[in-house]
Amino acid sequence: MYDILIDLMPFFRSKKLPYPKVELNGQEYYVVTPSVARDLDDIDVCVEGVIKDKPRVEYYSAGWPWSFERVIEENHGHRTVFKLNDDLLVVIKGIVLVRAGEKVKIYGKAKRGVLNAKVVIGELAEYYS
Repeated sequence: MYDILIDLMPFFRSKKLPYPKVELNGQEYYVVTPSVARDLDDIDVCVEGVIKDKPRVEYYSAGWPWSFERVIEENHGHRTVFKLNDDLLVVIKGIVLVRAGEKVKIYGKAKRGVLNAKVVIGELAEYYS
């Protein structure tokens, strides 16, 4: 009975892509190139490449400027932003110590040309967010 419902409602079908899969921490990721990841939307991907420019560490705060919640520690933090292979913009919460020219493997969710990273595996260290 559930098979009939899934056939009738296409939004319940899972997205199947013609790329190999890899598993990390119980989560499946499609192994793609940075140029392919830029065109995907709402897909978990694993990307490998070289960092193009110097990574930028940004401070962000959430909440309204006049609210007390903005001051509380849980509503602000740091994120690291960098370009991978001059194709893909990568954003990860926290401070990630990587350098320009370093070869990295990144696991995360591709959305609208940006990769929201969960894991960055560099030459010297691994970062989990």
